[in-house]
Amino acid sequence: ALFALAYFACARAGLLLVAQPESMASVWPASGLALAWLTLSPRRAWPALLGALAAANLAANALADVALAPSAGFALANAAEAVVAATIVTRIT
Repeated sequence: ALFALAYFACARAGLLLVAQPESMASVWPASGLALAWLTLSPRRAWPALLGALAAANLAANALADVALAPSAGFALANAAEAVVAATIVTRIT
């Protein structure tokens, strides 16, 4: 629950940095949080964390009036990005 709340807050902050309503965020603090949290968590916890990431991402985008289809795409992309990055970091450290 703490991760979901923190991710939601970071996602909202990232959405507030968008200059125009149709633009994409050039800074996404939630990605850094997801990478750190996954890296510090055991792999068996990753599915639950990724579910929380997706839910928080969808909620943040819903508050910003982003349609469901793009929100789901962003959630999937953000989850995939976090898994790939965390996998790389845990293998090289």
